[in-house]
Amino acid sequence: MRYRMIALDMDDTLLGSDLKISPDTVDRIRQAKEKGVQIVIATGRMFRAIIPYLQELNLEVDPVIVYNGAMVKRLSDSKPMVHHPIPVDLAREVANCIERAGSQVNVYLDDQLFVRAKTPEVLRYMKKTRVDSTEVGPIGEFFNEGFAGQGPTKMLVIHYDLTEIDQLRKDIQDKFGDILTITGSKPYFIEITKRGISKGYALAELAKISGYTAEQVIAIGDGLNDLSMVKWAGLGVAVANAHPDLQKAANYVTSSCDEEGVTQVIDKFILHRG
Repeated sequence: MRYRMIALDMDDTLLGSDLKISPDTVDRIRQAKEKGVQIVIATGRMFRAIIPYLQELNLEVDPVIVYNGAMVKRLSDSKPMVHHPIPVDLAREVANCIERAGSQVNVYLDDQLFVRAKTPEVLRYMKKTRVDSTEVGPIGEFFNEGFAGQGPTKMLVIHYDLTEIDQLRKDIQDKFGDILTITGSKPYFIEITKRGISKGYALAELAKISGYTAEQVIAIGDGLNDLSMVKWAGLGVAVANAHPDLQKAANYVTSSCDEEGVTQVIDKFILHRG
């Protein structure tokens, strides 16, 4: 069998616009696993936000890529297999820059979400991901000089005025682009992780641990944060609702997340149907 591993982005790829996995997709993933194919969830979400989906797909003992590659973890383990947090000093500098611009930044620390305040953007995000947050006031002050812990796994800006967030994205890229990884799964997100960290980096490491080459891996996604893994995999797949740049980079474009795109890939390349 040519392909031994499938990496699946979650939002708008594995999940439909209703934030559910279709019964057909659940069935195809089960059949792929029965054929010995390793299923890897690769998401920008925090780990705790995907636990119900892991249980639904019976993936509790399988490693998953979360926080855009900054963490690899299994539900069955108490500690991450891999963790690449942002250094505290850098996190403080980034937070101060964002807050001076009048925006708010979410920070993810020990798989908990910390925010300056529960703004409408934060409340909307909490509802979608079904996670709570802790208000701590200005994040730059939260990561003060006396902060004793490790830095955050990821930082996230949410802003629904696309003109304003595009300008902020440019400013952050200009100032921190050489020392941090800056990407976005959606136009209204700016996602920040440690330099060099990406879904593609984590997927390559996980495939190596499992004994697979890039040519044995399928990666399916929709957003710019999926670009690294879609380019790395032997078969990089974009769903039809994907960002145009991802579709250009992909080897194959499947149907949209609401039209069984993942199911169709498994049928065609793993189960050899149709």
